[in-house]
Amino acid sequence: SDIGELRQMINSLLSTYGLELNVFDGAVAAFHQDVRTMERSNQKLKVCGSGVRSILSVELQKQQVTQNRAMLDAASARGDLLQLTEGGKATVSSASSSLAASAGAASNAA
Repeated sequence: SDIGELRQMINSLLSTYGLELNVFDGAVAAFHQDVRTMERSNQKLKVCGSGVRSILSVELQKQQVTQNRAMLDAASARGDLLQLTEGGKATVSSASSSLAASAGAASNAA
């Protein structure tokens, strides 16, 4: 009778352990699915973006993040346009000259 109770307790512990393994397997599968979804989303962002290495012949260095940010913020505040060229180089064109050029092209077309 003592052996029967011990056997029943061990059987109960092992069945509980098996159920916990099933729960954790489901959690791992859900985690892997989330990771795959985030990786695909991240890849789409990388594919859509363009690597800019220099602006107006000024190299963008990883160590100078605040200076790079200040340069881009100043251009953005003026309404300037960042135009990408080949090789990761970019130029900044004034929004007013771009608007004037497009307005001139529109009047020449008419």
